[in-house]
Amino acid sequence: MSAESPCVRAMLVLSRKALGHILATFLPSGLFVAVSWASLFWPSDVIPGRTMVAPKNGPAMEYNNNALLDRLHLYEEKLERTIRIFIPFVFLLFNLIYWPYYLI
Repeated sequence: MSAESPCVRAMLVLSRKALGHILATFLPSGLFVAVSWASLFWPSDVIPGRTMVAPKNGPAMEYNNNALLDRLHLYEEKLERTIRIFIPFVFLLFNLIYWPYYLI
């Protein structure tokens, strides 16, 4: 064997095209988040899809269920006020971490 051995050198240049991924993934998910977030500003009795599923009231337990439903409704309103801030914040935080990592 000789001291020099033949070798093949290849140089691969890899690049990403982020625009396709942004249009196919980020844009639809961003629109989904925006629509779901906007629906929190509408009263729940206006939109049938946002009404809470509650057990049917029986005649003997009607007073107990009404009190329970009133408490659940108050809890739901507090939760919605919190989520109105939480959803955009988490989505923004995710994108601030994800996109610089992905694009670099």
